[in-house]
Amino acid sequence: MKSDYLIEAQDISMRFGGVHALTKVNFTLERKELRCLIGPNGAGKSTFFKILSGQQKPSSGQLWYAGKAMVGRPTYEFARMGMGIKNQLPSVLDGLSIQENIYLALSTTHGSRKPQSAECIWHLLEQVGLDKQRERLVGELAHGQRQWIEIAMVLAGNPELVLLDEPAAGMSDDETGRTAELIRAMTEHAAVIVVEHDMAFIRSIAKKVTVFHQGHILMEDSFDAVVRDVTVRNVYLGRSASC
Repeated sequence: MKSDYLIEAQDISMRFGGVHALTKVNFTLERKELRCLIGPNGAGKSTFFKILSGQQKPSSGQLWYAGKAMVGRPTYEFARMGMGIKNQLPSVLDGLSIQENIYLALSTTHGSRKPQSAECIWHLLEQVGLDKQRERLVGELAHGQRQWIEIAMVLAGNPELVLLDEPAAGMSDDETGRTAELIRAMTEHAAVIVVEHDMAFIRSIAKKVTVFHQGHILMEDSFDAVVRDVTVRNVYLGRSASC
């Protein structure tokens, strides 16, 4: 294993009974790299996301994070070792204010090691553009704002790797554009892996794209190279696709 990879997956396979969701997937991620995972439904990208984040244990294969073997470790260790994970549905507390949600995220992540000061909360909310609304109840907010709160909660842990599952799902065009800005800014301090279906959104953020198909990695390259590839267009985008 190359020691300067942040993530390295070797021969990762996942079986559900007789169904092979992933078969001998090999994957590497550099520090502060932004990678997008795409593919049709059932291609294996969401299963791979769950393995990377410790939510599922692979049937076989090895996974290293910052040089440490991860397969078999409990999910909380993935977070303690520097991963910030945002699943598709936001996990926020509607009956609390925006700043109270961030306070709890800081408390849960850092305990007594870092003060949950107003300055810390303000800085996180400023990053996602919600610092001026910090006293509003989360339950009153639009879908995109709720997603941004959870992104701020993920960033409260100062992660070295951020894993985002369909962060732009259900957003308006303006919200999607703002989310793209947030993700690009994250790469100043962390590596980011994004699973997403929205190809316009992928185009706006992608440095490198990994295409999954039938449990295998079909291709890894730039967005432009991926959408020009005949095989990718046939199995995912369709012959007449235009991006």
